[in-house]
Amino acid sequence: MKDLFFDLIGFEPESAVDWILIGIIALVALFLAFLVIMGLLYLVDTSFLPCKTGYATAVSKTYRPQYTEQTIQYNPALEMALPHTIEHGDRWTLYLKMNGETADIEVTPDFYNKVVLGQDYKISYSVGRLSKDLMIKNIY
Repeated sequence: MKDLFFDLIGFEPESAVDWILIGIIALVALFLAFLVIMGLLYLVDTSFLPCKTGYATAVSKTYRPQYTEQTIQYNPALEMALPHTIEHGDRWTLYLKMNGETADIEVTPDFYNKVVLGQDYKISYSVGRLSKDLMIKNIY
């Protein structure tokens, strides 16, 4: 078993630095395994869910105006970092409550302006298989 392990990592450790390197490789492998497992759980939770219809109450609404964000991005062809501008558009978000669960959905400006807080709206929604989270697909 010991020889199989050393064959997998490609060398036999001879010093403390080698053991530290093995520890770092093991931590990275565990982190990647964690990401894969969480991704699979997300897929199982949200994929191919049946859509239901019902009524939800508007509890709040928010408007986020357009804004730009600048980051630095490395360009390997030019071998230098260049500024990269990201433009985020206006966002009108409506928060709805149904059976004690709150979820949000982005709506058009016209619909946003017509919403009355505390009023019920017809929605199509799904509920996560594992998380039981409310996922609003559409609002009418």
